[in-house]
Amino acid sequence: MNVSTKVIVTLALILFFLIINSGCGEDAPTNTNIQPQNGIIFADSDPPGAEIFLQNTSTGKFTPDSIINLAPDSYDVRLKQNDSMDSSLVANVKAGLVTTVYVDFTQFFGNLFVDSSPQGAQIFLDNVSTGDITPAIVDSLFPSQYAVTLKLAGFSDTTVTVQIQTGSQGLFISYFPVTTTTTTTISTTATGTGSLPPGVSGSISNTRVALYTDLNNWNLDITFKFGACDANGNYTLADFVPGNYFMDAWKDNDNNSVWGSSGDYIWIFGSGTFPNYTLVAKSFPEGNPVVTNFEVFIVP
Repeated sequence: MNVSTKVIVTLALILFFLIINSGCGEDAPTNTNIQPQNGIIFADSDPPGAEIFLQNTSTGKFTPDSIINLAPDSYDVRLKQNDSMDSSLVANVKAGLVTTVYVDFTQFFGNLFVDSSPQGAQIFLDNVSTGDITPAIVDSLFPSQYAVTLKLAGFSDTTVTVQIQTGSQGLFISYFPVTTTTTTTISTTATGTGSLPPGVSGSISNTRVALYTDLNNWNLDITFKFGACDANGNYTLADFVPGNYFMDAWKDNDNNSVWGSSGDYIWIFGSGTFPNYTLVAKSFPEGNPVVTNFEVFIVP
């Protein structure tokens, strides 16, 4: 090879690398292993991040990026944005040149118009906030299935599944939130003071005060609610459902577990005298505590 031939070859190599750099800008490869007899495919997309496939095999690269050292030929290039959107092209690679393939995926996008009643609900797609509140258009959505959730203070969240199609416009979701149910516990309180008959010595402390739902339960000593008098005779039965209940008081002084045996303190809400009592249901309405004071009878 003479000197002039060497110069021509050197100039050809310089020109090849200039073509590479001018064709791809910052994304063009500058790998010194590029062979001058080969070419390059530069793949780009809007939005970026599409996976690049060559001859139906993933290159492991994502747009924008280049595939270098390709022998001159026709290549099938596929850019894939997600499971529902990809595009296939044919790239004709020539020696010493950069072949650019580009796909504008935004032309496949769909839009979603979301409204609610009442308005002002926050819009979430797949549990991620869009930053929008109803009514609003959520645009630039890839064709896919989305879970649309609307959240509004004072209302229960509502989720609707929608399918976004290419180019869809003005898809309307009518959202009618259900008012959150608040459960309020209604209760009442029985309170009062028990005492011994005048002139009788003893202790009213630990005298049981009880409520019963019916006379059968009273006969079986199945209490609905009970408490005990303190040393001063004070008692409180708190937080029970308002209603009509039978009521009595008893202190088992002889510890034989038999109501009304000798020496016991007893009292019933009703009429009659020991041992012929007639119990009467007492009303305990919602609201202020129901005060019932009593004086026990000492069973002879």
